[in-house]
Amino acid sequence: MTEQGPGQGWPGQSAGQGRAKPPPPEATAQYAQPQPGPPPGPPPGQAPPQEPPPGEVRTATQGFINSLFDFSFTSFVTPKVIRVLYALIMIGVGLGVLLFVILAFRLNAALGAITLLILGPVYFLVTMAFYRVVLEFFMVTFRIYEELHLIRRRGDPLP
Repeated sequence: MTEQGPGQGWPGQSAGQGRAKPPPPEATAQYAQPQPGPPPGPPPGQAPPQEPPPGEVRTATQGFINSLFDFSFTSFVTPKVIRVLYALIMIGVGLGVLLFVILAFRLNAALGAITLLILGPVYFLVTMAFYRVVLEFFMVTFRIYEELHLIRRRGDPLP
């Protein structure tokens, strides 16, 4: 075995310590070279996405008002209003529960308390879950359409 001379060995190791031990991973990380790779961003020469030709359905490119008055139905309104519709449903169901609780208190204080603490919240949660499932079904249907539309535009065969 050869003895290491001055200037040899790993950083932080004094000369003449005998056999060189590999440094811990933390010590070598500071000397690691960056790996070459593609630059961030879109590949050079790639054109930005273009609008679909006229006659093809546009789901997210037009505004709400344009979609509302599009008599050829090339743009859908439902994905744009689904959040507002859900909020309106939540407000309506909440007001309905509040009215139900008020009526229950007018009939009987015990019935009002039971309605306020048990029946009202359960009704609200079940009703909102039902409406959420229905609205999610519509959104999934629109997303399936959009994905199939992209596949068709790329020319990929459908299974």
